[in-house]
Amino acid sequence: MVKKKRGKNNNLIFFSVLAVLVLLSPAALAGKSGFEAGKNPGSFLAYSENGLFRPLGKKNILPPAISADRALAVFVNLDKNTERYLFQNQKNLSAPVASITKLMTAIVAMENYELSDNIVISAGDLDRDPEIGTAGNLSAGEYWTVQDLLSSMLIESSNSAAEALAGKAGRDKFINLMNKKAVALGLTDTRFYNPTGLDIGSGFTNISSPEDLKKIAVYIMKDYPLIAEICSTQEKDLYVQGKFHHKMKSTDVLLEEDGDYIWGKTGYTKEANGCIILISKAPFSGLAEREYVVTVIMGAEGKAGRFEEAARLKSWVEKSFVW
Repeated sequence: MVKKKRGKNNNLIFFSVLAVLVLLSPAALAGKSGFEAGKNPGSFLAYSENGLFRPLGKKNILPPAISADRALAVFVNLDKNTERYLFQNQKNLSAPVASITKLMTAIVAMENYELSDNIVISAGDLDRDPEIGTAGNLSAGEYWTVQDLLSSMLIESSNSAAEALAGKAGRDKFINLMNKKAVALGLTDTRFYNPTGLDIGSGFTNISSPEDLKKIAVYIMKDYPLIAEICSTQEKDLYVQGKFHHKMKSTDVLLEEDGDYIWGKTGYTKEANGCIILISKAPFSGLAEREYVVTVIMGAEGKAGRFEEAARLKSWVEKSFVW
């Protein structure tokens, strides 16, 4: 009778299982993405956080052709409260955000006013910058509701509407509330000096980072769906005190050009250059699933560049991952 060498067999099985586990580990999977540490500084595929669940990064993918100073693409599941970074470039580095500021202006307004509140437009709402009255067509002495001002501010990016909303509480107090809300949301790279995002005189300009802007977008989707709804509007007739005032048209051309985008907000100043935040339905998500991709572009070249870079990043995300 021949004795079986159980010790050797058991050791062989143990080390075979260990080898398989190492190969399937998140670190090992991350190393196959083509974005190993040091090869592409500033870029990151975070499916390595859990390599067994979608979206899975494909092998040997190349980074997207993004020239913007800062960029971010994040897969967000609102029901599970999970996030997965698909691409990032300097996601925690602050820079001017221009009119994306108005998302925080909208949050603070909704937290402190009733939508039906009437606000009388003052001359002070119109004269802070030569270009401040170019969107919204507001005139001193008009009565607008908070909801109408929110619509003008978020759809056509009216600076006068933002100033009117801030003026209701007192401009300095309102800006202080914006910064307090930023702290409450954990926005460590953000500071507000005005409710519009304009670069005015003093050299102070509102700043934020892609990561903080993503946090604002997620907060809006969870707690303020009306803001997201307004930001999804391509065109809308505005009536003030029951009379037709003008037709509002979104500053975000991608909402019309690509039906995958749900909502977004644009920004542009000389200091900020082209900025945009966009929310799209995650590829192949079911209708009942609240899964989205949040895209942030900051510092793109010119007004057209922000749209081109955002569309390029969206295409890269769709092609570079198994959904």
